[in-house]
Amino acid sequence: MAESGQLALPVEGPPPVRAPRFRPMEPSAGEAPFNDPDYLFEPWWPGVRLFVTVSGSGILVSCRQLIDPLPEFPELRAIPGLVEPDEVLIDGVLMVLDDAGRPDAGLLRRRLGGSGRRDAGSNELPAPARAGSTRPAGTPAFVAIDLLRVGRRSLGTRSFVERRARLVDAVRPADWFAVSRGVIGEGTVFADAAARLGFAAISARLLLAHHRGGPAGEAWLRLPVAGTGRGGMSPLVAVFRALPL
Repeated sequence: MAESGQLALPVEGPPPVRAPRFRPMEPSAGEAPFNDPDYLFEPWWPGVRLFVTVSGSGILVSCRQLIDPLPEFPELRAIPGLVEPDEVLIDGVLMVLDDAGRPDAGLLRRRLGGSGRRDAGSNELPAPARAGSTRPAGTPAFVAIDLLRVGRRSLGTRSFVERRARLVDAVRPADWFAVSRGVIGEGTVFADAAARLGFAAISARLLLAHHRGGPAGEAWLRLPVAGTGRGGMSPLVAVFRALPL
């Protein structure tokens, strides 16, 4: 029994994972694809942007549109076993794939319908999953695009090309989890290939740019591509095999 005036404290497990405070970098709208050896061009992945914090005690997933995506995407809890070192902050894109391995916006909306939104200004919610339904349709996939922190050290002052190299080294790819791929310099050629694969836009990242909170300016551009009507989105595995980097 505890002595008079003292409280017996319960034995606690590992401390909860806490997301580091940071201001995300937001891409700027570009006009059209271009060629420039100072840029990496990659697909604009069709999903929702997600920030994944991994620590020795687990995982924390944050998304501006959702209160907590993990209840609807429990598969993401496997990410700590696929990254090294075991304390990182990853910026990426979450998608849901259909049975053919293609990103499916409808399946993604249905998954997201199970979580509450943070957007107070919007009264519109995706349709929730049907009552009594079992496992949600589709397979989640997460594409990592940037590494923002390792341990307690922010990588914001490092160039994008260095952050991406460290991200590639940190991730052990799986069927549903990989680092984005692209090409350096040849933006117009890459845009044509991306359009044939079913993408509506590509991303252009300035290789030597540091991470900056808020509008990215020329450091990160979203560029629309033409010709997306030539076919539907290719399976994710086919997309990665078609990309050179």
